[in-house]
Amino acid sequence: MTAKKGPVTPTMETTKLYYKDSHQDSCHATVMSCEWNEKKNCYEVILDQTVFFPEGGGQYADTGILGNAKVLDVQEKNEQIIHYTDKPLEPETEVDGHINYPERFSKMQQHTGEHIVSGIVHRTFGYDNVGSISDRN
Repeated sequence: MTAKKGPVTPTMETTKLYYKDSHQDSCHATVMSCEWNEKKNCYEVILDQTVFFPEGGGQYADTGILGNAKVLDVQEKNEQIIHYTDKPLEPETEVDGHINYPERFSKMQQHTGEHIVSGIVHRTFGYDNVGSISDRN
């Protein structure tokens, strides 16, 4: 299978299932596009919907599996969720995706804990949180 070449179409918006249920650990989706990214040395896969949370807001991206491909990173650009994978996926086919849920749950707990600590620091000392990032482990 050869990945489709060309730029990502900006009109394909990905449905973000993780906003509906942050504990959902899998989904069934349609592959909208798959392109080789020479710079990152992996494939960029866009699905019609996803449970994979992208990097942002101080949290690292989810990892997991899409079909037979490992999801190495996830980013958001122009309302699209881009899954960076080690193998290509055929456009217009259906695929099952599974996140590494223990890792997701740990990140959720770390993120919540950071908000609690920031709130205490603000209330006690008056300092505002201007950003943080949780460790990958």
